[in-house]
Amino acid sequence: MMVSDYVTCFAGAGFLEHGQTLAAVAGRASIKLYDTQTFVLKGSLEGHTQSLSHCVAVQQQPNMLASSSADGTARVWDVRARNSALTLDCLPGKSGERRLNRVHSCALQPSTEAPVLAVAVDQTIQLWDMRNEYSPLRTYEDVHTEDVLRVGFHEKAPSTLFSGSIDGLVCQLDLEQNDVDEAFLGAFPINDSVARFGFFGDELMHVTTGTERLSIWNCATGERVMDLDDIRPILSQAGVSASEYIVDCMWDADMERLMVLTGSYAGDICFSHLGQDEALTPLGLLSSPGGGHTATVRCASWDMSNLCLITGGEDSKICVWATEESPVRETLRQHEESEALRQKRRRDKKGFSPYGRS
Repeated sequence: MMVSDYVTCFAGAGFLEHGQTLAAVAGRASIKLYDTQTFVLKGSLEGHTQSLSHCVAVQQQPNMLASSSADGTARVWDVRARNSALTLDCLPGKSGERRLNRVHSCALQPSTEAPVLAVAVDQTIQLWDMRNEYSPLRTYEDVHTEDVLRVGFHEKAPSTLFSGSIDGLVCQLDLEQNDVDEAFLGAFPINDSVARFGFFGDELMHVTTGTERLSIWNCATGERVMDLDDIRPILSQAGVSASEYIVDCMWDADMERLMVLTGSYAGDICFSHLGQDEALTPLGLLSSPGGGHTATVRCASWDMSNLCLITGGEDSKICVWATEESPVRETLRQHEESEALRQKRRRDKKGFSPYGRS
């Protein structure tokens, strides 16, 4: 499926609007909303004036989205109303170029009550209470020494906030502590610029870096469980061409396996299993000459409800990779056939000729 611009982020797969909607950052400053059965565009969320740096959703709030932007703001969206419920000015008093590219990430607390929103601004982390849009509840200023690129909550410990930075640390904060100094629980020494992190199992965390390094950590003990210095030569030696960068890591809860999704700059994608012996085992290549990606894949999301993998890339495509058991497989096929028929009727009506008219 072609979209208006390159795709950088997905949110809400399997639960947004009770599983009916997928949010995608597919364009300069807007969020696109797609139907999860047909992937037809349902609408868009407009308001940011510069490119979005992140977009997130949590299962506990199925009608809420949050986004951060290079325009210096974070927004909380009411997906049902298709508008912005809150606009948070993360850089008050700053204007023009002094506002640009300083808000890097955001994270919604996984809570059924009024969740807080964490926002990464330069080297600091702002914590916002959504009942007060005028100033942050707290600001953590001395946690990192360089820009914070990613913030995130642990699903099973919603009062614990994690942050990853260019300084090579993932830090852990206890939000139940009002004193900023007492809130600091510790740091995981990644020793490389943190690109992203995520959680799996009961207490494990995966961290990827800008140099395609992958490490696994125990959040409870702070110990490093595994460390793959560079996944590229490992997969290349196994004959995998889609090994030029890490797209993301995904946890297969049924099989209790961590899956590593890698890609090539030509758009091919490879699924590999990370074993307890630190061995990466390639499981399959996702490539479709007629409709797969043709450029770098920037994001991926597994829709558990519909048993399909959704990927987005710099080729302005959103691709849906459905399993044989996926309920969307037949729906997508029927939609593609009806869309092709509509296009044919439109061409016939206009007297379309592939070679033009004389």
